[in-house]
Amino acid sequence: MRKILLKKAPVNARLTAFSVLIAIIFICALVAKQFTVHDAYAVNMDSAFLPPCREYIFGTDNLGRCVFCRIAAGSLESILSAVIVVAAVTLFGMAVGALSAFAGGAADSIMMKITLVFQAFPSFVLAIAIGAVLGSGTLNAMIALIAVYWTTYARLSRSMVLSYKNDNYIKAAKLYGAKGTSLLAKYIMPNTAGTMAVTAAQDVGNVILSMSALSFIGLGAQRPTAQWGAVMNEANAYFQTAPWIIMFNGAALFFTVTIFNIFGDSLRDRLDSKHKS
Repeated sequence: MRKILLKKAPVNARLTAFSVLIAIIFICALVAKQFTVHDAYAVNMDSAFLPPCREYIFGTDNLGRCVFCRIAAGSLESILSAVIVVAAVTLFGMAVGALSAFAGGAADSIMMKITLVFQAFPSFVLAIAIGAVLGSGTLNAMIALIAVYWTTYARLSRSMVLSYKNDNYIKAAKLYGAKGTSLLAKYIMPNTAGTMAVTAAQDVGNVILSMSALSFIGLGAQRPTAQWGAVMNEANAYFQTAPWIIMFNGAALFFTVTIFNIFGDSLRDRLDSKHKS
């Protein structure tokens, strides 16, 4: 018992630490606008291209806007849009995969063929193609990523439902009269929730990165938004004269994605250790 507790402690401590970090990131993103000294969108050409200093700790951009304030303002859009995308693909993918597995037969075969068509293309290339068709904008970038990411959740959900649907407790539930969607909702889907939550937690960082990448190439958020990818796209022309704009936005993106990825890994390790114990 003591050995088990010693093994669990680091996992629990890491999960708690990164849960707190993510909570802090969300809180800071929500209240950043009220506590930043400068207006993230106010143009002041007299202060253009100032390097980091006491008043502007991350410097200013080509329009004299505070880089730190713009990073803080862009954090909400960067993170919130990714969370919405992950929530949408999780719910949609789970529903498609579960219903496909439960229906079986031709319906299952058709749905899996559609899923394979989407997975036949490199995910980001497909997102670029869909984004190009829909046009630039945050909403269109989110739709493009939803169209790319849902297949992973559908296949995972389908495989888990197939593994559970013939278990003894499902057969017992059927004997007591449970049928159709009631059987799925009450007895099968709760058992898939842990794995789907881990996958979703691990994907938030990837979606933040993908959203920023789409914005960087002009298919996501547009000026004057402070979304990190859009800011780096705008600052790309001034990298040699004002490298701090891209560097600090890139650092914010890097640390945020890293924190979400480690949180996802910690959540997976926690659930694995729970199942093994």
